[in-house]
Amino acid sequence: DLERRGRVYQAHLQFVELELEGGSIGQRTIKLPKELKLAIFSNDRNIEERLNASYKLITGELVDDFSRFRHDINSLRDSYAPSLGKRLGRVLLKSRKAEFLSELAKIEEKLDKYCKSALQSMEDGIEKSLFELANTLAPRVTKSPPVSLRARSSGIDDEISREYLMAILRKAAPSAEKLINTTKLHCTFKDVTIELLHDDKFQKTINELFPYEKWTKPFDDFEAAQAGYSVGQ
Repeated sequence: DLERRGRVYQAHLQFVELELEGGSIGQRTIKLPKELKLAIFSNDRNIEERLNASYKLITGELVDDFSRFRHDINSLRDSYAPSLGKRLGRVLLKSRKAEFLSELAKIEEKLDKYCKSALQSMEDGIEKSLFELANTLAPRVTKSPPVSLRARSSGIDDEISREYLMAILRKAAPSAEKLINTTKLHCTFKDVTIELLHDDKFQKTINELFPYEKWTKPFDDFEAAQAGYSVGQ
C-alpha cells in the first residue's frame, strides 16, 4: 500500500437558503372558469383586473399575522446570513449554525401552532370573500348568463345567479386546509466549494461581511495523511 497526501479544506462558512412557502396568502385571488369570464367580462381586461385587485381570498388580520412571520424570518436571515449578492446568495458562520437553527426552530414551532389555530378563521375568511364576490357578480350573470346556467334554469334572477356563482367559486378557490398545508418553512444548506474559497474577490467580500472574525482566509488549510491505497487505485 502507498501513502498519499491529501489536502483537506474545512470551511468556516456555509451557504443557506431560507424561504417561507405559501406565506403570501394575501396575494391569492380567484381564477374563474373561461366560460364564466367571457359571460361576465366580455373580454374586458380592465374590469377583470379591477376585480382581481379588489377581491382577495383572504384579507385582514390573517394577512397581517403571516406578514409578521415573514418579517421574523427575514430578520433572522438578515442577521445571521448576510448576502453575497443575487448570484451567490447568503452565507452563515458554521460556528453560529446551531444558534441559527435554534432560533429558526422557535419560529417554525410558532408558525405550526398558528396555522392549526387559524384554520377555522381562514375558512370563514375565504367563504366571506367568495360570497362578496358572488354578490358583486350576480347582476352581471343575471344580465348575461352563461350557457351552463341558462340551460338549467327557466328563470334567472340575482339569487339564482349568486347560488350558481358560489358553486363555481367554491370549486375554483383553494381550501383553507390546502393553504395551511402548503405553508412551510424551508431551510437549505450548501457547502462552499474549494474553488470559491480560493477566489480573491470572494475572500475580500467575506472579510467585509464578517469584519470581526480573525481569519486571514475563510477556511482552515491543513495536510492530512490518507492510508490504505493500493498501487492500482
